[in-house]
Amino acid sequence: MSGATPTLAPSTPMQDRLTWSKDQTGEQFDTTGRNIDLLVASGKFPPPQKFGSVPRWRVDELRAWTAAGMPPMSEWQWPIPSPAVHLPTRVVQTVLKTGTLPEPEPP
Repeated sequence: MSGATPTLAPSTPMQDRLTWSKDQTGEQFDTTGRNIDLLVASGKFPPPQKFGSVPRWRVDELRAWTAAGMPPMSEWQWPIPSPAVHLPTRVVQTVLKTGTLPEPEPP
């Protein structure tokens, strides 16, 4: 092994991370980690996910929550449910059998 000194990988910019720590979350919302705890406890901020015992906030959820106007947790759901698509049985059977969509039925 050579005598080269190991180097750390370059830090990932905050906007490119998948999760933020409490302090990073506070920094992004221009507040403190302690205030994030208080907001979570009062139902005004999304709770963290646990990575082991370490709280981490999902960046995509915080961005979606912010874009939705920062609603209280009683009105927030994550992940945002996608609308259900209900297909007629005939369509499902044709797709499973042939791998293609059937011709539309005449009106």
